[in-house]
Amino acid sequence: MEKRSILSWLERMDVKLFFGLLFLYQLIFIFQGFDIADEGFHATFYERFYSDPESVQYSFMFWFSGVFGNLFSGFGLWGIRFGGVLVIMATIIATYQLLKRYLNPGHLKLGLFLVTILLNNNRKTIYYDNLSILFYVLIILFLVAGLRDRKLWKFFVSGLFIGACVFTRPPNVTVLGLGVVVLYYAFLYKVSWKVWMLQAVVWVSGFVVASAFLLGVMKMIGHYD
Repeated sequence: MEKRSILSWLERMDVKLFFGLLFLYQLIFIFQGFDIADEGFHATFYERFYSDPESVQYSFMFWFSGVFGNLFSGFGLWGIRFGGVLVIMATIIATYQLLKRYLNPGHLKLGLFLVTILLNNNRKTIYYDNLSILFYVLIILFLVAGLRDRKLWKFFVSGLFIGACVFTRPPNVTVLGLGVVVLYYAFLYKVSWKVWMLQAVVWVSGFVVASAFLLGVMKMIGHYD
C-alpha cells in the first residue's frame, strides 16, 4: 500500500487550487473584531489621502501605501482588510514563482501554508509592511530572473519595484544593497565586467525612473509639499 503524507498530497495538489484555498482561509478572518489602534490609524490615512492630506501628513512617509490603501478605503475596514489579503496572496504567488525551480513542490507549498497561518494569527490590513514585503519579493524575483536569463528588461523592472518599495517606506532604500548579488553572480559564473556593469546600471536606472515618476505624480496631485 502506498504510504501517503501531507507532503505528497500537497505535491500533487493543483497550484491554482492551493492558492484558492489559501485565499479563502484568509478571508475568514477579515470579518472578525475591530482594532482602533493600527487599523484605525491606517484607515484614517487612506480615507483622507486625497480629501484632507494635511490632516494625515505624518503618514505621508508611507505615501505609496496610501495610494494602494485609498483604492480599498471606500469599502471601510472590510475593504482595507480585503486589500491586505490580496497583498499577502500576491506575495505568496510571487514567492512560489521565485522558488519553484529550486524546491520540492510539496515542501514549498507546506512552507507557504505555514507562513500564511503565521501571518493570519490576527487580521492584516493593507499597509506599508506587507506592501514592502511584496515589493521585496518582486525585486528579488525579477533580479534573479534577469541574472538567469540575461534579460536587461528584467533588471529594469526589478529597479522599478525598488522605487515603489522606497516610496512605500523610506528605510527600504537599503534594498539597493542587493546590488552585491549582481557582483557575486558575476564572480561565480565568470561574467565579464562590461556585462555586469550594464546590468547594474539598468537595475539602478529602473529605480531612478520609478522615483522620478512618483515624485512627479506627488507634485501633480499636490502631495509633494
